[in-house]
Amino acid sequence: MGPTNVQTIKALSEPAAISSVPSEYAFVTKPNDLANPNDPDHSIPIIDLSLLTCGSPQQRSTILYDLKRAFEDWGFFMVINHGVEERVMKGMLHMREAFFDLRDDDEKEFQGTADNVLDPIKCGTSSNVAIDNVLLWRDFIKVISHPHFNSPHKPLGFSEAAAISDTLGLEADYIAKATNWDEGLQLLAANYYPACPEPERAIGIPPHTDHGLVSLLIQNQRGGLQVLHKGKWVNWDAVPNSYVVILGDQMQVLTNDTHKSV
Repeated sequence: MGPTNVQTIKALSEPAAISSVPSEYAFVTKPNDLANPNDPDHSIPIIDLSLLTCGSPQQRSTILYDLKRAFEDWGFFMVINHGVEERVMKGMLHMREAFFDLRDDDEKEFQGTADNVLDPIKCGTSSNVAIDNVLLWRDFIKVISHPHFNSPHKPLGFSEAAAISDTLGLEADYIAKATNWDEGLQLLAANYYPACPEPERAIGIPPHTDHGLVSLLIQNQRGGLQVLHKGKWVNWDAVPNSYVVILGDQMQVLTNDTHKSV
């Protein structure tokens, strides 16, 4: 059973005096499990979506083949030229930064309850400090955005950036109608990983699979994401104006285990 009165990583790391990772954050890593970045067998798939609609028949055929390979061999791929304006993506990243720049008293308004994973809005640190054996080097906010749209009222502009349909210039309920996901749940989550004095001794999020259907991830230019491929961890460098598409456990079940979950 872990401690329940834990300060945020933001508060822990703000004093410049911290020179080492507290013992409760100590996480054992295995650097030998890292893939060789020059090994073409561990080259992360990049999908140019514009070629599916504007490319030649040969280009479309190639992209579809690459998608199939990414689904079956990786469970991950990166999407470029996807049609979402760069200002929209930067706006969401900016609102993420603005939320974690709030004063601690402001953030506490959105802490939610420790034992309810379905709180409409919930922020905190680690994963669940009441049960975590090793604390994670991250703060987070999670917002249920469908079937009912929720958003913190601070900072100003967060709800506008988080309203995906409106942001893309679509009708407010366009995505819900197009997907017919009335019984489903969509979650908007943002993580904050401040600089760590000993990054080899702490971890932001431990190895895991995503339990949902599909996750779309935006990284800032600091990167830090790693994916497991053929028993090796591959560093995923952030690419401007790109999405990382992650296939989850539900997709693996839905496709009868033909697509990897990650």
